[in-house]
Amino acid sequence: MRIQGDGRILLGGDFTHVNGWARNRIARLFANGKIDAGPIDLGFNPAPNQAVDTLALQGDGRILVTGRFGIIGGWSQPRIARLTSSGVAETSFTPSVGSHIAATPQSDGRVLIYGNSGLWVDGYSKVGIARLLPNGRLDSSFDVATDGGVKAVVSQADGSTLIGGPFTQVGGRRHTALARLNPDGTVDHTFNPSLIFTTSTGNAQVWAIATQEDGKILIGGWFDEVNGESRINFARVHPDGTLDREFNPSIQGNIHSIAVQADGRVIVGGQIYRLGGLADRSNLGRFNADGTLDAEFNPRVASGVDFIALQADGRAVIGGPFYRVGDQVRFYLAKLNVDGTLDGSFDAKLGPYYSAHDGGNPYTGVLQADGRLLIGGMGFRTPPSSDVTYFARVFNTGPATEDLSLEPTGSSVTWRRGGTGPEVSSVTFDVSADGVNFTPLGRATRVEGGWRLDGLGLGQGRRFYIRARGLFASSHGGRFGSKTSSSFVESVRVVEATN
Repeated sequence: MRIQGDGRILLGGDFTHVNGWARNRIARLFANGKIDAGPIDLGFNPAPNQAVDTLALQGDGRILVTGRFGIIGGWSQPRIARLTSSGVAETSFTPSVGSHIAATPQSDGRVLIYGNSGLWVDGYSKVGIARLLPNGRLDSSFDVATDGGVKAVVSQADGSTLIGGPFTQVGGRRHTALARLNPDGTVDHTFNPSLIFTTSTGNAQVWAIATQEDGKILIGGWFDEVNGESRINFARVHPDGTLDREFNPSIQGNIHSIAVQADGRVIVGGQIYRLGGLADRSNLGRFNADGTLDAEFNPRVASGVDFIALQADGRAVIGGPFYRVGDQVRFYLAKLNVDGTLDGSFDAKLGPYYSAHDGGNPYTGVLQADGRLLIGGMGFRTPPSSDVTYFARVFNTGPATEDLSLEPTGSSVTWRRGGTGPEVSSVTFDVSADGVNFTPLGRATRVEGGWRLDGLGLGQGRRFYIRARGLFASSHGGRFGSKTSSSFVESVRVVEATN
């Protein structure tokens, strides 16, 4: 036995388990005697009894989980549950759904759920998409129907919602693969890009969506024509739905995930065979803001990528059925530096359950506000145990940083963000006198290291609450196909205008 400088204890001897955890003759304990699990957060263990398919975060940090489980957190709650940020199941959230779904939170606490064309919610049949009240019961005021499944639901800063899937009609009118809902839940029929697949009898589909700060919308899926012009499985449209003709990247394969960096460059992942026409660019790549390939970014990921969790510092955590990144072994999870090289300091040391190609890997991953990574999937092994888990939290390699401040005159507010917290595509600010009832101030503009809103007149000698709320999209793989949802991250501070 030896005690390290940080107080942790190294053990060596003739043993195979310590405190119930698999350890082959060497182990490390914390000073309190608990096993050091390395990158895995042992304090987080909702223990679902089956696969986790999607994860999304509400602004207050609570976690929406969907999957094939019937029990989670010791609570019988099939297919969808809400957990506290520490992983405790909320027994007051009791949706009743009868099919596999995904979920996206809205800013007011309501939850959009979506999936196949036939959804059963509280005993009612819904088509493609439905909405839950904050307590999980069906919101009967939301009455949008599609004629096919919905695979992507992404919130926008103005309260509208983008939806994608293999549908051809939404709200009784023709909308192919992509549509937008107004903040009140009605269909925005003025937004109507036409996506088709000319070489197949099947419907065009959109399952990956990401938004840019300027309002432009990136879409990935299964199509070869957008608004009458050739685009193969990846395109960008303007906020009004017209095609961005200047953006025409070359991709062969299927995109599962799209992430937009702060500088406007776009990372894409999936089952991709060629990027930019280059045979040595596959599965993960980066395009410049104009759609040309960033030839310097070449992580060389062996097999597909299901999700990209982009950090505020520009690094990216990726997950999928891969087993190697560059020349290094990495099962299922890896982190990349900004230039695309492997970040060697991050190694979750996940082990195979099934073979990687049989689905035994994380399907979904989302960064919490503090930079810790939530992962869910069909079944994977986490150190130090050889037990199979479907849901885990992984420590990151550094802290998430943020600072929310008011200019002394009350004329502007700034939210600076960095480190391992999630990168966001848009930010809004709100103000409150009591910390409960907030009034919108407006949408922020990206500045160096964060976001700012100018032109405010908040008055002098007053104390009030400022809330910053950021939006980001996340993708999910798995046996039921790729999906996209969005999440919130927020910060609230008591501030005072002094001058």
